[in-house]
Amino acid sequence: MRRASLLAGSVLALTLAACGGGGSTTGGGSGLPTTTPTATPTVTNSPAATQVLVTTLTSGTQGPGFTLYTLSDDTTTTLACTVASGCTGLWIPYSAGATVADESAAGLSSGISVFARSDNSALQWAIMVNGVARPLYTYAGDSTTGVATGVGIVSFGGTWAAPMPPAAGSATISGEPDAGSLSTPTPGPTSTPGSPYIHNRNPF
Repeated sequence: MRRASLLAGSVLALTLAACGGGGSTTGGGSGLPTTTPTATPTVTNSPAATQVLVTTLTSGTQGPGFTLYTLSDDTTTTLACTVASGCTGLWIPYSAGATVADESAAGLSSGISVFARSDNSALQWAIMVNGVARPLYTYAGDSTTGVATGVGIVSFGGTWAAPMPPAAGSATISGEPDAGSLSTPTPGPTSTPGSPYIHNRNPF
C-alpha cells in the first residue's frame, strides 16, 4: 500500500513538471521578449515645378505663357512640319515678334534664334536641342497656359517635346520665348478616334 502511494506521488510530480511547474518565466511563457513595432514616419516631398519654354506674345488665338514644342525630325533647314502637310494648322509656328534683325540680335538667350521657313518664307523662332536648331510651335490642343498636352505625341514624322528654357540672355527682345512652369502634371497621350496623328504610349 505504501509503495502504491509513492508511485502515485511520483506521477503527480511528473505531471506538474510537464505543465510548466518548477519555475516561472517572464514574457508570456515562451521565454522570448515581446517587442512593440515602431511606426515609421512618412516623408512626402513636393515635386519641383517642371520648367518649360513658353510664348511671351500672342500666337494665333493663344496668348502669352503657352507651352512651346519641338518635333524630333524637324529642323530649321529641313522642315518635317509643313504647311502642305497640314501640320501648321495643328502645331502653330511661333513667330510672334520675330524680325529679320533678331536673326543676329545681341542678347538673345542661349540657343534661341530666328529663321525663315522654307515652305512660306515666314520668320519663326527656334531653339538649339543637342546641337540642332529646331523650330518652335504651340499646340492647338492646349486650351490654357501651364499645361503641355502635346508632349509625347507622335505625328508628322517625329515625336513632340517641350524643351527646357535655355540660359537667359542679356537683353529682352520682343517675342523671345521665356521660361514658364507647368501648373499641372504633364499627361500621357491618349488615343483619339479619327485623330490625324498617332499617340505614343510613353510620354517623351
